Order: sequence, then C-alpha cells, then structure tokens
Amino acid sequence: MTAKKKTTTKKSVPSSTTTGIDSIPLTHIQTLPSGFVPYPEGISIYARPYTLGETRKLSGHLSPAETFKIILAGVTVEGHEDTGFKVDLLSMNDVAYLALTRKVLTLGSRGEVEISLSSTQPGGDPCVFSRTLNFSEIEFRDFEAKAVPITADRLGGRQNVKFWPISVHAYLNILKWFPQRTEDELLVLAAYISEGPEGPASKEELIANEELISGLVGEDRVLLDMVDKALDHGAEDIEVPMTDPPPDPDSPPEVTSVRVSLSDDNLDFFRPKGGAGDDIKSRLQFG
Repeated sequence: MTAKKKTTTKKSVPSSTTTGIDSIPLTHIQTLPSGFVPYPEGISIYARPYTLGETRKLSGHLSPAETFKIILAGVTVEGHEDTGFKVDLLSMNDVAYLALTRKVLTLGSRGEVEISLSSTQPGGDPCVFSRTLNFSEIEFRDFEAKAVPITADRLGGRQNVKFWPISVHAYLNILKWFPQRTEDELLVLAAYISEGPEGPASKEELIANEELISGLVGEDRVLLDMVDKALDHGAEDIEVPMTDPPPDPDSPPEVTSVRVSLSDDNLDFFRPKGGAGDDIKSRLQFG
C-alpha cells in the first residue's frame, strides 16, 4: 500500500499502569494520499491497530455510520485545537488509506483484503469469485490540488463556487439525507461544493448543488472534470485475474481478467481479514 512516504514513527507508550486501548502504541502517520493539503497546517495524525472487539464488530453487519465510527475511533488528530478541525473532516480517500493502515498495524505483513467478483458465461448463471489482495498491491493516486478550496469564479451561472474533497462528515450527511442514493456519483460530486470540509450545510443546499452541476454544458463541464481530477486521491483500479467455469466440464477453464475499482465507499474494503502466524506461537505454553 503506497501513498508517498512510509509510516514508521511510534508515539511514546503510556505509563505501565495504563491498560486497555490507552496502552496501545500509536503510529504517526507521516503521509496521506492527499498530502495533508486539505488540513490545517501543523496537525499530526496517529493511528493504532484494531482491537479484537473492533475486529469482531466490523465482521458483522454494521451500518456505514457505525463502520466509520469504529475506523475513526482508532485515529487521533493533534495540533488542531485552535482550528476546530475534527477527525470526521478527514477526506473519504484519506480515511480509506487510514483504515488500511490500521489493518497493516493489526495484521502485519499478512494483512490482506478480500474482494468478491461476479462473471456470467453466455447463456449461463452468474458465478461469484473471490480474490485476496495483499496491501502492497494497493496504490493511491496523488492529490493534484496545491491548495483547497478550489474556487471556480463562474460555474453554471453561479459565482465563486468552492470545491472541497468530500469528507466523512459530508458523506454521512448524504447517507442521512438520501439513504437510497449513496452510489449516485452526481450527488456525491454535488457534496464537493461547500464553504468548508463539512460539506453542504443542509439537504436543500445539496439539492441546489446537484441541480447546478447536472445542468452544466460546454466549458463548464470541462471545468468540473478538471476540479474532480484535481481533488481525486482514491485507490487505483487493480487488474484482477478471474477464472470462469468452463461451459463444458471436460474443457479447461477460461481465464480472463477484470479491472476492479477499490471504492472508498465499499465497506468490505476496510474490514480486517487474516491473522497472526507461526512467528508468535512461541509466546504460548501448553500444560
């Protein structure tokens, strides 16, 4: 898993009398896909491994809000006391990276993510396949914006339209206001338009933004594409080999490949899978 630099610095361990979550060492996150560009200068971000309780909860059926709550519970932001910045104002793409970083901290080199694919033979039934990816295969696109917000002086007749990368806070508002449209790209793009990283302040404001961008033509559409590209810092698509069942049992399987989008709203992408191996068995005594 790559962004730009490696996250190696450990924060000091609390006193020996501290137990539970407070005793878990924190790793200083020295890089993010966004390059920290959308955030107040001087903030520091730390992450810890998932606890057993968190892992068990994430393996169950949680709402997106509950899932993000667990992910962000293991992320600490410092140096923002005078800015009002909160952890849920981190961008969705950065939180995807942090969720995977927490997986790496939890599972080490054995950390993996499992994705499900489907394929249909001509005239046949859909078949579901699984592919396990190692974290080293996952890369994030670089954040092209040099500063935020990006302001378009005119867009669709509106003056000084400001764009921010969508934060977890803004995304959860979409889930609250439009629970059936969470995969609507136009609606998500409309949430980029706001006065700050919190996203649109109301459902009505989000609807007005959607109406604005849905009616764009000509140069305005090109301008919106440029903004979208500059703010994008999600995971790169991955070429995944997939074996289809042969149409005839005596025929060899037909191997194809598909490009898989590791979307930051695919919550299975975040959940820990795997565990420790033989290298820690020496810590156990039997009898």
